[in-house]
Amino acid sequence: TAKNYSQESQASGPIPNGQNVESKSDNTSISKSKVVSNDKNKAEVVENTSKASSDSEDIPLKEAMKDIRVYIIAATISISMIQGTLLGFIFKNYGLQSIADDAFITIVGTVGAIFNGISRVFWSALLDKYPFKISFTYLLLIQITIGFTIDSIKSIKGLYLIWIALSYFCLGGHFSMTPTLCAKMFGSQTGAQIYGIIFLFFIPAPLV
Repeated sequence: TAKNYSQESQASGPIPNGQNVESKSDNTSISKSKVVSNDKNKAEVVENTSKASSDSEDIPLKEAMKDIRVYIIAATISISMIQGTLLGFIFKNYGLQSIADDAFITIVGTVGAIFNGISRVFWSALLDKYPFKISFTYLLLIQITIGFTIDSIKSIKGLYLIWIALSYFCLGGHFSMTPTLCAKMFGSQTGAQIYGIIFLFFIPAPLV
């Protein structure tokens, strides 16, 4: 029987090297596919976990409305907006009292509107790096400086333009920092709802 086995093995011949390489490559590709699938599964698990954790940060709206911080934020922002909204309404008539140049005052309003738009990006980026108290303190300091000095510089064209532009710059900061603050405190979904409620408190600011 041993002779027959050796003869059959010699007749069949050795296994070609190409088949060994192909089998090895197939095994390697299978193992790689398993590793990739495992990595994908791990990534999906991590993503789902992160989503779950972010969703869990949201506080229910009813509980959030019981938080005194909601009303402190609403009162603080509304009072702070009075100066910016007031100058936004009267800057033309107020400026024409000392600067008899209607075209220039129109340019002042245009520049102010541009600064209002730019401010949204600036104050949001500042709030990402620094706490709200520090960022909002910078905004208040600028507004206080404008309020105490605008009457003395209103006859100087260049300074009046800068002062009104800075006033609009601070006004836009309220609309960019407040929703970011609400999202950090109450979660992204509830924070958006809270901001919508706080936005109603902005209405009295132009009427004061």
